[in-house]
Amino acid sequence: MKSNRKKSFYPFELDQKPGFFLTWFLYRLFKHVQFDTSMTEDLKQMHRKGTVIYAMKYRGYLDYLLYHYRFRRSRLPYPKISFDMNISLLLPLFQLIRILKYYIVFFFRQGRLPNPFQTGFFKSAIQRGTTSLLCLVDPKGFYRHFVHAEKDNLHFLLEIQKEMERPVYLIPLLVIYQKAPEKEHASLLDIFFGYKDKPGLIRKIALFFRYHRRAFIDFGRPLDLKAYLESQPEDRPMGRAASEIRQMLIESIDRQKRIILGPVMKSRQQLKEIVLKDREIIQAIKNTADGNEKQLKQLRKKAGGYFDEIAGDYNIAYIQFYYRVLKWFWKRTFEGIDVSHEELAVLREWARRGPLIYVPSHKSHIDYLIINYILFLNHLHIPRVVAGKNMAFWPMGHFASKAGGIFIRRTFRGAKLYAKVFAKYVKALIKEGHPLQFFIEGGRSRSGKLVLPKIGFLSILLDAYRERYCDDLVFVTASINYDRIIQDNGRKIVSG
Repeated sequence: MKSNRKKSFYPFELDQKPGFFLTWFLYRLFKHVQFDTSMTEDLKQMHRKGTVIYAMKYRGYLDYLLYHYRFRRSRLPYPKISFDMNISLLLPLFQLIRILKYYIVFFFRQGRLPNPFQTGFFKSAIQRGTTSLLCLVDPKGFYRHFVHAEKDNLHFLLEIQKEMERPVYLIPLLVIYQKAPEKEHASLLDIFFGYKDKPGLIRKIALFFRYHRRAFIDFGRPLDLKAYLESQPEDRPMGRAASEIRQMLIESIDRQKRIILGPVMKSRQQLKEIVLKDREIIQAIKNTADGNEKQLKQLRKKAGGYFDEIAGDYNIAYIQFYYRVLKWFWKRTFEGIDVSHEELAVLREWARRGPLIYVPSHKSHIDYLIINYILFLNHLHIPRVVAGKNMAFWPMGHFASKAGGIFIRRTFRGAKLYAKVFAKYVKALIKEGHPLQFFIEGGRSRSGKLVLPKIGFLSILLDAYRERYCDDLVFVTASINYDRIIQDNGRKIVSG
């Protein structure tokens, strides 16, 4: 039986393996890159039911090769076609000669070069179910669409979907090389080598070879184009629908990045100014000073001292150092750590909705270390941990602060200004989208049993939600179960 598959005469499809050495090199180059394995079965199911189209934010040859060879190695649907991305240098010589011949013949017959959108190459590939890749923010594609009034890729896919019975699935893709949070202000490196959101070629290559063993591919929520079209009015313009889909996919990718890296990082000084210049803080200081200028200055100074006492000073270099130390420590102290990866996948999904608030049991000082270690290991941004002020002694306080620790007094009695500064700082973190972790029991349970909850910090969080500092709060209860408490020389920890 003859195959109805058309031969590829375009340098946009990577279906045949390159030469032996190049194939071996690319497989080895990308084999250490991790990906969200919870999506494995869903991807295979979507590939069987319809056509999978991966969507990445910016054009990048390195990213395309990474997705192609990493997914191919793991027997997942891998992108064979890359819209508007010429991959001639990776094609076998005989295929390249055939393509060149086709282009020359077409040019002499038609007086122009062949356009794969107009000749039906891309349309036929999508209808056959060929897995592909497209870029959402592409200057060349925008120029073709805006200046030459050609349909953009998403508009093109929508029109194909209208003619197909099988669905087309759009899946946002993101690759993270470095877990350092993005900063609000650009550095000199950003100016010369591109921003972390869109690094230049030199910076991307440097990031890959430095961090490829820790790189992580994450998937956004799939969009079923068939279901989307069925939900839209029949007379809605396809161009407007394509623009909406593009924005949805970009927001999905940006949201995934925030789940892993956390929000764009403001400096400690920026947060200090936001908190101390808040209208409620300023009014509370004025009311207490009651017109006394000298007392007004003292109260302002005291408020600044309260902030310095409370606020953490998150530093990713310390986090990476702690990760290495704890990885060594767990191997030599415990028999193993058991974690529910299915629950972590659910947690990643819930993190799209709003800041995560982790509420674990508190039986040992190992609790917050193990939770943050597991989250960092599984590519989730670690939370700011609320700790008692008794933990702020040197050097413990310094290291805890660099991990983003927040210090709180055991009681707010007689310290109304302190209470307001603390509450405003917590609300500022929530507004920025930082995850938090606190122990509702207040202190450790030395008997191993849970103790009655204290609701003071919980009330601050609920006030933040009521006052619209966030759209939603997601509370995550966590149980840390030990065979024996670490202070009693226990030898195994089980976390879930």
